[in-house]
Amino acid sequence: MNFVGTLAVPYNHTSYGLAFDEQVKPEIPGRETREIRYSWVDTIETKEPCIVPPAASKPDALKTLGLTFLEQIRESEKQAIESAADIVYVIGWSVPKTDTDQRTLIRESMRRKAPRKLVVVNLGAQLTYFCEVAELFGVAMKDMTIYNSAFSDFVEDTMR
Repeated sequence: MNFVGTLAVPYNHTSYGLAFDEQVKPEIPGRETREIRYSWVDTIETKEPCIVPPAASKPDALKTLGLTFLEQIRESEKQAIESAADIVYVIGWSVPKTDTDQRTLIRESMRRKAPRKLVVVNLGAQLTYFCEVAELFGVAMKDMTIYNSAFSDFVEDTMR
């Protein structure tokens, strides 16, 4: 999910980057028009994407940057993963080594109950990627459905 926030003015330089104004609600580009957009057009120079760099503690970084709304989203994500009944879908996530917070969140959520099936959609990923995703979610490779030829293959198979 892409969010565009308003930087705090005067600018507040933190160890994680410029802080955002928590009093101004972030925007999701294209939300009103229901179009998918990866950029925004704005003449206001204080608008920036809400990006949280890799950090040892995401909660500390979120508080420092003024992005505590992302902590609420993170908690909702954790609850969604923990309550996933039988199937979890991983679509286009590269599982970067720097994303230790997401890895930890998933591992902790999966301790209670691993999904019965894991569906992973990617494009041209190596076998090691799928092994890593299976380990992360605590699922045996035999319990994975892999789509490695893009999202369209997943959609076509799902529509059958």
